[in-house]
Amino acid sequence: SKTNSIEAFGNIHIIQNDTLHMRGDKLYYDGKTRFAKIRENVVLNDKKMTLSTDFLNYDADTNVGYYQKFGTVKDSMNVLTSKVGQYYANDHLLCFQDSVVVVNPDYTMTSDTLKYTTDSKIVHITGPTNIVGEKDTLYTELGWYNTISKQVKLSKNNKAQRETYFCFGDNIFIDNVKETAVIRDNGILKDSVNQLMIKANLIQAYKKIEYAVATQKAHLIQIDKQKDSLFLHADTLSLKKDTSNTILKAFHGVKFYKKSLQGSCDSMTYSMKDSMVYLNNNPIVWANNNQITGDTIRLETKKGALSKFYVDKNSMIVNQAEKDMFNQIKGRKMIGYFKNNLLDYLDVLGNGELLYFPTDENVITAVNKTKCSDIRIKIVNRQLSEIRYSNKPDGTIYPLTKIEAEELKLRDFRWEENKQPKSKSDIFIKEGIISETKEEPIKEVVKEAIKKVTEELKK
Repeated sequence: SKTNSIEAFGNIHIIQNDTLHMRGDKLYYDGKTRFAKIRENVVLNDKKMTLSTDFLNYDADTNVGYYQKFGTVKDSMNVLTSKVGQYYANDHLLCFQDSVVVVNPDYTMTSDTLKYTTDSKIVHITGPTNIVGEKDTLYTELGWYNTISKQVKLSKNNKAQRETYFCFGDNIFIDNVKETAVIRDNGILKDSVNQLMIKANLIQAYKKIEYAVATQKAHLIQIDKQKDSLFLHADTLSLKKDTSNTILKAFHGVKFYKKSLQGSCDSMTYSMKDSMVYLNNNPIVWANNNQITGDTIRLETKKGALSKFYVDKNSMIVNQAEKDMFNQIKGRKMIGYFKNNLLDYLDVLGNGELLYFPTDENVITAVNKTKCSDIRIKIVNRQLSEIRYSNKPDGTIYPLTKIEAEELKLRDFRWEENKQPKSKSDIFIKEGIISETKEEPIKEVVKEAIKKVTEELKK
């Protein structure tokens, strides 16, 4: 009575406000400070959870308890363990430090610092944390995980992995019920199998149908072991994967750069199964100083190197011989064959036309204009070396002094050097203006893509 304290042993039961119960084997209670020390086989219960430990201090004035020798918290959704923990009864909040583990049916979380609200069942992440599920592995240093809605928000040094795909970004939101993920600001989606990396300020991924769409300064990098990596930019990029193939699509303002190959078009499809690239809507390809144009262009690659190109209609290939002098080959269709990443020979199929400037000791003195339905052209050291005509050609060689300037260009001639990306940074240049890095509204094509994905998810 002099110290206003109690020491008790065996079957201790403390009841506070009919809602909080504490049990243990040993108790020291200071009546002046209303501070309790409970030891051995300690169990604390409220309506939301049960805390078990061998060491618990409890302040009855502030309704705050803490342990320092490992404790376990269980509720209807989760089991949480840590070496150190605090319980704030008024806020239904638990704070955990040191060797923290959270186990629920979907994930196992390990961390050095976590908070948990027993009302909302939300885990608040405030330090380095690994989250491991059946198929997913996540890492973050700041965020939250709603164990009821199964939604996760990652906000610092984030990384997510699902099978062979890796995601990075300043902000990652994952909905495990809808099986969707949204990556914002400095987002990266990496496909380790195809050595692909998509970067954008907005990436939306749909796990159920293995589909991702990227916008807002979206660009792609495909790593090449021969140090000739592909860099590609477009307003919108999408990646679709099924059991047998991965298909990349790019929409609007497409530009790409490799040391050996550059290109520009409005839309592109890349099938990784057969290594075919389809360029549509005003496509232009530059390879070994040659500019290739047509209604549509297909590129065939093998082991990362260009093998063939196909131009299906209105094909034309141009290279510059001298200032204002251009070698030109034109036809209905065209197939080009590459060897060691250099154009080896061409087949012109239908309506073939040829205009080139032969040289005499590296001096141009004349121009050759020839028409023939089908033409095969051998190229050596980037120069026309051998020309074979399938039928009798109709051709004339003109001295330069005997031909008008307007006759030095075939019909539909164009020279688009200003559109050619000369470096990987040039893929962001559109009509002389560098693309804005700021967040832009999602374009109609993206809205349409998202609409289709939503319909698939409903099905």
